[in-house]
Amino acid sequence: MLLSYLPSSTSLPPAFLFMAQIDGAEVVMMVYCYSFMPETKNIPIEEITQVWREHWYWRMYMINDPDDPVNKAGSIGMTRSNINQV
Repeated sequence: MLLSYLPSSTSLPPAFLFMAQIDGAEVVMMVYCYSFMPETKNIPIEEITQVWREHWYWRMYMINDPDDPVNKAGSIGMTRSNINQV
């Protein structure tokens, strides 16, 4: 990635520095996404909260409240009206 800009760095140093900053920001964003965003592919919507509760970073912000409607909606057939009644 970075080596593709080396030939232009001899004639246009500001362009090389600009592209190096863009590449650095891209690397930082990739590391952030890989580290802090859990994989949710092929996971049902009912289990997404559990994925966030088990994540190494976000679990400290997820409250494991037994009265939480998400905990009570684990069974199949629960609708929003049923959750509000529980």
